[in-house]
Amino acid sequence: MIWQRLAITTLLTICARLNLTTGGNISIQKLGNQTGEMSYECGRNVTLTCNFKKRRFAISWMNAIDVIPIVKCSQNNCFLTPDYEGQYRFTYDRQGIFNLTVIQITKEDNGRKLICSDGTDSDSEIIKVTDYQPLLFEDTISGTVRAISGCISQDTEVSFKWIKMSVSSGIEEEKTPTIHANYTRRCSNDSDCGYDQQVQYTEIISAKSSDNGNYFLKILAVYGNESKESYSTAYKYIFEDHDNERIDIAPVIGQVAVVVGVVGVVGVILGFILLVARYFVLKRRKQREKENVRQMNTKENTQNMLLKRRDTQPNHCLKNKAIYE
Repeated sequence: MIWQRLAITTLLTICARLNLTTGGNISIQKLGNQTGEMSYECGRNVTLTCNFKKRRFAISWMNAIDVIPIVKCSQNNCFLTPDYEGQYRFTYDRQGIFNLTVIQITKEDNGRKLICSDGTDSDSEIIKVTDYQPLLFEDTISGTVRAISGCISQDTEVSFKWIKMSVSSGIEEEKTPTIHANYTRRCSNDSDCGYDQQVQYTEIISAKSSDNGNYFLKILAVYGNESKESYSTAYKYIFEDHDNERIDIAPVIGQVAVVVGVVGVVGVILGFILLVARYFVLKRRKQREKENVRQMNTKENTQNMLLKRRDTQPNHCLKNKAIYE
């Protein structure tokens, strides 16, 4: 079994390295120009599709400069070479589709020639990796959007400008977002953001996604004297009208002062009105009290006068009593 695999691998490799022309059996779906070259964004996954005729005995994907295939299938049994674990993955459909995915391509993949071969015919595609390409990653669960600069020379400074684009009109407008975090990551030859002497800039903002959102988002990454736009977001976002306005503290303070002044004047007027009203209420109460006292005094004087008059009148009962005696 091992010698059979070795024989198949050797045959496929030799045929591929002989630069066989594309025949009727094998063709790679071209996404770029006629030469098979296309620019891919650094840090993204890239999937190449190889179309083949049914009933191929053996088929493989390989790097033109390597002897060992990346992945190979024989009699519909496929396996990925262990050395390429984490760098590639594949899908195989015996109906005629053989996909190879390059996981998070880096600048090291630039110029790499990948070949799909069945031992008789082959086709290839050259990978061209672009740097200076800003990317957006959306996290609708946490409500954030992350912008990264791509593979950038450590001597190049990067800044981001966030742009919101109207869903209905397409009108673009610069936005001043709430920044969650920003940081710079140094790259190395075995990292996914480039190679030595490169860095990757990241900025994360808060953004509420919604099917009813009115805006898409994108960024303009400024690299020194050069600038490049990212693709717009896949999701729509909701922004308040005032989110895009920078707040000028002086007018705000002036408005607050005016409000406070108006409130102060109104307060003084209301206080004066209440004071006057209290004055008249107290005055009226005192008048009522005086009137009550006067009435009570008048009533008491009247009673006293009646009692006095009664005491000064003759006692008819006593006179009659003396007569009868």
